[in-house]
Amino acid sequence: MAEKIYPFPWNGNSLVEKMYEEQNYKVITTCSQSGNAILFFSGNGLYFPDETETFYDTVCKKDRYEWENVAKSPLIQRCFSKIIFIRDIYKQWYVKGINHKVDSVTKLIELMRHLTQGEHIVTCGNSAGGYMAVLVGKEIGAERIFSFSGQFSCWNRINEEPMLQLYKSDSDYNKWYGTEHLLKKSGGVFYFYPAYCKQDEEQIVLAKDAVEEGIYPFAFDGDVHGVTVAAECYKYILTMDNGRLIDLSEKYKSQVIQKDDFFFDVLHMAQGASGKLGFAEAVLAIGRLIKREGRKQNLVVCPYGEKGRLVKSVLNEIFGIREMAVVDNHLCATEEGIISIAELAKAKEKYTVLLSTEKSDIKEYLMHEISKSEHADVFDVSALGRCE
Repeated sequence: MAEKIYPFPWNGNSLVEKMYEEQNYKVITTCSQSGNAILFFSGNGLYFPDETETFYDTVCKKDRYEWENVAKSPLIQRCFSKIIFIRDIYKQWYVKGINHKVDSVTKLIELMRHLTQGEHIVTCGNSAGGYMAVLVGKEIGAERIFSFSGQFSCWNRINEEPMLQLYKSDSDYNKWYGTEHLLKKSGGVFYFYPAYCKQDEEQIVLAKDAVEEGIYPFAFDGDVHGVTVAAECYKYILTMDNGRLIDLSEKYKSQVIQKDDFFFDVLHMAQGASGKLGFAEAVLAIGRLIKREGRKQNLVVCPYGEKGRLVKSVLNEIFGIREMAVVDNHLCATEEGIISIAELAKAKEKYTVLLSTEKSDIKEYLMHEISKSEHADVFDVSALGRCE
């Protein structure tokens, strides 16, 4: 019988095998003295498609780990004194660990236990990364575990996944093919999933016995695996305490969650319901207004600093609204897809600029420059009052 030939990256490719000699984890020490550690497990979306060129560019050249952008948030940096990124370059639920020394889930658990000794631990991951967040988190005593569309068992994948199939009869490896036996251990699991995604629905059924004893599900309106909360929510969710997270879970129990409602609630829980509408909440209100009135065309985000990125993220992810252009006179020289005010002025149709800053001097300058075009309307996001 001919030996089965597997596709990349499971075909013994020299580039992949060379990267398996590397650590495939990294530890960031922040300036925080909190004594909190967060572990971010990359999932099978680490690189795509499964091709040599993509692998080289994403893993070898850019040294990518999932969740790096989330971890850059000042809020995350203040809350956690240690941030650890982990990846499985084979994208096989970490069955071969992460490198030639840490070459099993058992060894990976021990490494993470060692790296987080004496810390208050949070684990996090999406899809296969969520699976590992639960598995490792339960084994090393994490206080909070975040799984976004993570699996609770991968036994149903063994006929599709080369390495899961290879080790399916080896008890040293297959004992980690399911997490059901771990779910009643201490450590709350906050599980976020799209309510109408078949594979995620099947996974929550596997964990149903533990839902009342430490699994807190959040079912979002959607059917795409891994797509749940808006990216801007992560920094708030990951830094909340168990009590507030459980309160959120109770509020949405047995409900299908809308992204904008959830984001609004998360902001109020994280920042306190002061009665004053913050910038992020103003963006939500604008998104609702645009969606309600059907004015989705020819929107421009300007400038593209922290606030501008928030505006773009909320409009794109929560409301499905795409901007006509992103404008920033400084970043247009270094970031692809960003144009200058002068380039924007060449537009022949009417457009609305969402002025995305709270700095009065920048506002004054931008309004003066943008108003030179007869096609431009300007909407100051931060000037929006409470719209509820």
